[in-house]
Amino acid sequence: MSAGLAKCFFTFFRVTNKAEKALNYNTKSLEVIAFDRLVGLDSLWKILLESQNEKAIEESRELLVDLY
Repeated sequence: MSAGLAKCFFTFFRVTNKAEKALNYNTKSLEVIAFDRLVGLDSLWKILLESQNEKAIEESRELLVDLY
């Protein structure tokens, strides 16, 4: 997965989960409201574990740390 495609997924992840009221975020913080309702969490882990692209791995790791 390219870094650009990963970045697109991360944006989709945030917007979708905010719409589902599972996540709240702004430019400085990220707050999980309902962890059990997060959409795409499995895909985020898959990017981290299976990607060959270092930038995609790094960004997915950072997002997962913020979520947990």
